[in-house]
Amino acid sequence: MSNEESVSPSSVYTGIAQQLETALASIPSGTLAVRFFHVMSSNLTYMVARKGALQSMVISNLSGEIDDLDAYAANFGRITEVFKSVVGGAVDTLSAAQVEHLTVLLTNVHLLFMLFLLHDRTEGNKAAFELLAFARDAFTLLRPVLMIPPGAKALARLSQILVSAMAW
Repeated sequence: MSNEESVSPSSVYTGIAQQLETALASIPSGTLAVRFFHVMSSNLTYMVARKGALQSMVISNLSGEIDDLDAYAANFGRITEVFKSVVGGAVDTLSAAQVEHLTVLLTNVHLLFMLFLLHDRTEGNKAAFELLAFARDAFTLLRPVLMIPPGAKALARLSQILVSAMAW
């Protein structure tokens, strides 16, 4: 058994949270898209190197067999705080409500990247990094939509849906 396989799911998530916090410390000033891309590109590189352990963590989570639910919840909170800082420090963030809604969205996008990474069979996980570049570009294109009331309402609705699904 390799060292990666013997790592507990909660310690994998602890490492992901620590890595995101490290990436946040060197985040550039800029738009939401630029800041999200910075922390996520670093985090994707980290997760690629631990893909087997990440797979074990996701399977444990989906099967309800999390080894330490308190640690998992604490790390989810740490990750959420990283994305709150990413959003809150962006030069294009508009309101406190949007900071909260975008934090929820980005935290869930991070989870989606974990799942995508597990399915990525491209050499060097190239598709995951291409998807991240696409997400950066999409955030850039969609950001002005959130400045108009229908866009802001749609974001709030999506945030509510995501929060209800993640209720502990």
